[in-house]
Amino acid sequence: MVIAHSEDSAAGLRVVQDVMKSWGRTRSSAVDLEGVVKEIAACCRDYSCATVVGDRYGSGWVRERFRAEGLRYVEPELKRPNEPAATRYFDKSLAYLEMEPLFARGASTCSTTRSSAVS
Repeated sequence: MVIAHSEDSAAGLRVVQDVMKSWGRTRSSAVDLEGVVKEIAACCRDYSCATVVGDRYGSGWVRERFRAEGLRYVEPELKRPNEPAATRYFDKSLAYLEMEPLFARGASTCSTTRSSAVS
């Protein structure tokens, strides 16, 4: 999970990553998906986030669990400026390709104030 925000500055748009967290499993146990959703929802409330953007994992189950926690769940789409009718599902590979120019020019940073990672 990542929580990020954008900032406008004299140098242009900058993306700041506020939180990064992951969940793992051991060989002997599965990930408690219901618990993960509850943790994500709590973190989103801490940052006043009302919408979660995620992939198509788990069909409608994931969307329903977030709705039960009071959050809207959307699948990201990318619309091309020169092709307004063309919409493409925004997967991890496409997300990286879109972010790469920001990484290259240093317009993306990680905040150190409230960042955490768990595995």
